[in-house]
Amino acid sequence: MTNAQIELLDEYLMAFQDYLEGAGEAALQRAYELGRQAMDEGAGILDMAAIHQQVLNKALLGAESAADAASVAKAAAAFSAESLSPFEITHRSFKAAYSALKVSEERYRELFENAKDIVFTLDMEDNFTSINRAGEEVSGYKRSEALKMNFADILSAESLELFQKMRETKPGEGGPITYELEMATRDGRLVPFEVSTRLIYEHGRPVGVQAIGRDISVRKRAEEIERESKERFRLIFENIRDYAIVTLDTAGRITGWNPGARRIYGYTDEESLGRSFANFFLPKDAKANRPEQLLRMAETEGRVEDEGWRLRKEGTRFWAHVVMTALRDPSGRLRGYAKVTRDMTERRRQEEALQRMNEALDQQTTRIAHALHDESGQLLASVHIALEEVAGQMPAGARARFQKVKHLGLVPALEFLAQSVSKRTGMAVTVECSKDGRFAPPVEAALYRISQEALTNVARHAKASQVNIQIQSEAEMITGSIKDNGRGFDTAAVLRKGRRGFGLHGVQARIEALGGTFFISSKPRQGTTLRFTIPA
Repeated sequence: MTNAQIELLDEYLMAFQDYLEGAGEAALQRAYELGRQAMDEGAGILDMAAIHQQVLNKALLGAESAADAASVAKAAAAFSAESLSPFEITHRSFKAAYSALKVSEERYRELFENAKDIVFTLDMEDNFTSINRAGEEVSGYKRSEALKMNFADILSAESLELFQKMRETKPGEGGPITYELEMATRDGRLVPFEVSTRLIYEHGRPVGVQAIGRDISVRKRAEEIERESKERFRLIFENIRDYAIVTLDTAGRITGWNPGARRIYGYTDEESLGRSFANFFLPKDAKANRPEQLLRMAETEGRVEDEGWRLRKEGTRFWAHVVMTALRDPSGRLRGYAKVTRDMTERRRQEEALQRMNEALDQQTTRIAHALHDESGQLLASVHIALEEVAGQMPAGARARFQKVKHLGLVPALEFLAQSVSKRTGMAVTVECSKDGRFAPPVEAALYRISQEALTNVARHAKASQVNIQIQSEAEMITGSIKDNGRGFDTAAVLRKGRRGFGLHGVQARIEALGGTFFISSKPRQGTTLRFTIPA
């Protein structure tokens, strides 16, 4: 097609367009004349039909109502029937072609109106030439208002500058360009939307802009929340100094750490990144695969805690409390680990110092108990001698009564003690003794005091309801036990910490003073049994 034919068809298009826009009979007559002239100079039916469709599409997009669109379609149909008759199209074929065109236009119009995205067109001066229902809803402007506005009227200053720049960047390309703008709505809000624009060409010349925009307010808010969350995490990560926060890959190599880690471990970022966290372990622990064990435990259980010695860069040790957590993506795939470490060396030293003080106190208590036992034994011996002297000086009747009490023996004394303790505490105390005769006076005195101190201990600590005292004589050995049904205790823990009450110290001292042995068995909530053996 020659340039002259192209220019003639452009004039025909403009005349047809003027007619549909209401320019009157003069425009209609000029369109007929130009159409016939174009056909005389070689324009074919397809050229003419394409122009008719292009003009009709534009007129329909600019229609403000369904009634306007119907009127435009009717006028276009009448013009097409008349102008295309020289081609001797039969009435049926023309009607079929027009019906197909009408269906196509209706489908396009339906898509245009019901699209959830904003669809609009502009002329080359950026005036609105069409806008769909979604554009009305988002902007707040009615279609009749928008068609009297310029695109610049609803853009922020920055967005207008960007829009014009994008237009100028690719002025001759027909492909769409996608970027983000801000729309100023009727109520004053700024709505971010993503827009794709492309130039509309007619006969090789740009005549307008076609655009599709999407409200991205929700996406922008989500991005802002994510940025704020990342910024908060960065601030926390960078400002915590008391904890070493380290991120690891799945193999245990360091991928990031905070200033607290630099302070505690002593390495720079360049020295630490990419290294295995196994370098922080003592050589014996690393050789025993402790780092790999912690990684596998965190992977399996999701989280693992550990305490132990770790190494700083200069080789000094510190006692570390470590929490390691496995990091997984939404699909559950392991992406690495987060490790938080705190230097607990000072607390460890305080605990060790406290333990040493407790041990020293227990040792001092034992020495005091032994000293009291020795002194009290001497005192009792002196009292016994004094009583013997007093007894010798008593009148005959009083001396007889004293000797009777003195010779009651161990069993009656223990039974009297049991009754007294039962009455005072509410515990049921029973006494069993297999020997009918008497033991040596020092032995009886010791057995009585052992029983007395043991009962005192039970009453103070055991919260028991029953206590049984058993004493048996076998050949040259005396065996005994004092058993309660109280709350009991963990004997291993008590002995490991070196703790034992004054009462038990006294019992042990008395038994050992007679050359005997002493043993305690107990479990939490299962009572306690004190067993001993002494020479008869």
